[in-house]
Amino acid sequence: MALRLGLLVVLATVIWGVAALVGLEMPVLVAAMLAIITGLPLSWLIFSRQRLAATEALEQRSGERRRTRAELQQALEGTQGVPRATPPAGEPGDERDNDERHDDERDRGTPR
Repeated sequence: MALRLGLLVVLATVIWGVAALVGLEMPVLVAAMLAIITGLPLSWLIFSRQRLAATEALEQRSGERRRTRAELQQALEGTQGVPRATPPAGEPGDERDNDERHDDERDRGTPR
């Protein structure tokens, strides 16, 4: 980011200076706009090494995050198969009560 900003400042100064040497009165804002227009493709070519290094760093970080996410998902899937103690029938946590409750909620949500 600082390299691009520096390039824009240098380009604006060069454009403004060349215009002054030729005898044109160019506002600094116009020189800055021209520097932005010429600086974008120029920075793509000049700073390709830095761009590639940043891309590689992003790819590496993304791979680390994918591996971490996969390990976490495996750990979560491993704990899902652990049997839980079921409460006695008829109590608030009973599986039949939960299924009946979910059926009632689905029935209310769909028009007949």
